[in-house]
Amino acid sequence: MKCRIEEKIHKVLLADLNNQDWIRCRSSFEELSNNSKEIHQMMRTQNKIAKDTFSLTEKIEEKVASLSKTNQILQGRVASLENSLEDSSKTNQILQGRVASLENSLEDSSKTNQILQERVASLENSSEDLSKTNRILVYSDWVVILIDQIIVPQFMGGQNDWDKIVNIFTKSICQNTDYYLLENEEEDKLFERLDEILKKVKMTLGEFEYLIRLNKKRNLQFHKNDQSLDEAKRQLEMTFPKDLECYKEPLRKALCAIEVKWKNNRNGNGNRRFKRNQ
Repeated sequence: MKCRIEEKIHKVLLADLNNQDWIRCRSSFEELSNNSKEIHQMMRTQNKIAKDTFSLTEKIEEKVASLSKTNQILQGRVASLENSLEDSSKTNQILQGRVASLENSLEDSSKTNQILQERVASLENSSEDLSKTNRILVYSDWVVILIDQIIVPQFMGGQNDWDKIVNIFTKSICQNTDYYLLENEEEDKLFERLDEILKKVKMTLGEFEYLIRLNKKRNLQFHKNDQSLDEAKRQLEMTFPKDLECYKEPLRKALCAIEVKWKNNRNGNGNRRFKRNQ
């Protein structure tokens, strides 16, 4: 009965893990632990019964020996007792097999618990990495500002030229080429112009590609809005996961370029500067 209960708990626990229902997982762990304790108690009780049976058997053997010396009439009784002892031996063998089965079941349960604990730890690590990934997506808004206010205005064709550049980056990233896929002279000139613009903010094409990748990620996950420039710069000093460290330096340069752009705009506003939230 207890083994069937334990199997049922295992099934519920696996279902809870698949559904990521951690509260029910914890409850199932506690139920599994209590059931295992009850099985242990049953084993101890069975062991005691077996020991008592062996002790009784020894006493019966002594009594049989004494009776056989007293009278041959008691031989029938002795034969009956021998049969009883044989049945008791079979019962003990059955009990021993049951104990061995329970021990194996407990060992399997212990291994299952270890696997589940490792799974939970893995899920916690994945959740932490996802949280850090979401934190870096905050900066995708600043990438948009860099592109819209600094990069695009410096192209003669404006947004049309920028759309062509984005298409070049997309093709090159998707095809994992060693060089950017420039198919004609017009695209060559666009990338030459982009390289000149990036040099003004001390950024390479490779670094800018990371910002393009980050800007694409923003369409796949939620990100935080209304972040101040100072807050963005402070949060950039946080520790990033190893697979996101490549974004850190391009983002720093992007924020610096935006800061310079905004300072120049404020200096050129003259008396038309207004305070916010007055």
